[in-house]
Amino acid sequence: MVSRKATSCLVVSIVLLSVCGYAQQGAAASHDAVAILANTQSIKIESYTDFMKNENLEADLLQQPEFKTLGLELVQDRCQPDLVIRVQRAPFTSSFPYSLSDPKTGVIVSAGRVNSIGGTAYHKIARELIKAIQDARSDLAKRGANPPPQKT
Repeated sequence: MVSRKATSCLVVSIVLLSVCGYAQQGAAASHDAVAILANTQSIKIESYTDFMKNENLEADLLQQPEFKTLGLELVQDRCQPDLVIRVQRAPFTSSFPYSLSDPKTGVIVSAGRVNSIGGTAYHKIARELIKAIQDARSDLAKRGANPPPQKT
């Protein structure tokens, strides 16, 4: 006769396996970098350098005319953003590498490097971010008629 404890463990294991399988199916669809960028509405900025404060990039993004027309908004830690921008500075250079990632999946959807020579790094990052979102939305609209093949 099977003990009650063994039966409970079996039921819990089956439920966990089902949940994990369902989560993996949902995650597979959300790893599309173009779709993540195209569907972005809320953005959080994380600067890991004293040479660029979050407020600088926030102010520059809010001044971009496309920012509002794209329906974008900046959020603080209290919300779960659609996209996180992480900015660093390469030591002893004027180079600022950055990445755009989906905090839900950890997928890095875009990355780049700007140089502060000939302009401010935060303005260049703001322009590249807006262009990346515009391009992704355009690509996704084109893809609507011909969706890419699914990975199996």
